[in-house]
Amino acid sequence: MMKKQSVWNVLKRLLFLVVGTALMAMSVTCIFEPMELVTGGLTGVGILLNHVLERFGLWTVPLWLVSLIGNLPLLTWAFFQRGAKALGGVLLGTVLHTFFLLVLPPFRLLDGDYLLSAAAGGILMGVGIGLVFSARSSTGGSDLLSLLIAGKDNPNAAPGILMLLDGAVVAASAFVLGINAALYSIFAVVVFSKVSDTVLEGLHFAKAVYIMSDRADEISEALLHQIDRGVTQFHSRGMYTRREGATVFCVIARRELSRLLAAVRQIDPHAFVVIQDVRSVRGEGFIENPQ
Repeated sequence: MMKKQSVWNVLKRLLFLVVGTALMAMSVTCIFEPMELVTGGLTGVGILLNHVLERFGLWTVPLWLVSLIGNLPLLTWAFFQRGAKALGGVLLGTVLHTFFLLVLPPFRLLDGDYLLSAAAGGILMGVGIGLVFSARSSTGGSDLLSLLIAGKDNPNAAPGILMLLDGAVVAASAFVLGINAALYSIFAVVVFSKVSDTVLEGLHFAKAVYIMSDRADEISEALLHQIDRGVTQFHSRGMYTRREGATVFCVIARRELSRLLAAVRQIDPHAFVVIQDVRSVRGEGFIENPQ
């Protein structure tokens, strides 16, 4: 049973990686490159480079070749910094992304509408990135470069470095392609960031509820049996009244919020309730923990 589950997990990750890299390449070859929109990374550098070369009447460089040439030194650096074992998923993701950039025919999927192109390209790119990250892989480029610059001892610095690298490419597009193209590119970045987060975290938006009441035990029992959700109580003290008490904490699905509020109001109409948005929940009753 465990062997079958392991094989299925490997096949699922491979499927995510293939589909994700294909969607990423499609967003570039069919939308971003024809419309000259830049969202960072090596493909963004390639689009800027080709625009400059065209101005001087020179031969342009295919984006798959830019990806290949740009990733080779990064993969070599990664090999010496992190070892061959750490390269597996990144190497496969880079090869697949470069392959799809090569084989997908370059055509203009959306003609002339920059806003629609930025939105559609951002959605395709976001879904693709989300699937690639779900497969625990990467397509190299600025993602890999940020990790290498941060080093093994400071991995938390990688997201900030990645933002600076991609931001520099988008900023350069304002000088090469014009401010309008740069603004639409920023919009595309916002779209694919939100979409990729949704793909990674799912649509299981939840609410975290804190309830402060003198009848905390009764409220806890109601949530346990009426809402069928786990409840945590912790000791609290009101600094204005100096009264000791208990705070009830519960994470629920968004659709269950009205039932929870009705149950709390019925027990204690004067209860103090704080509700927060939760972007991701893993565990029993929500998303299962990944294998």
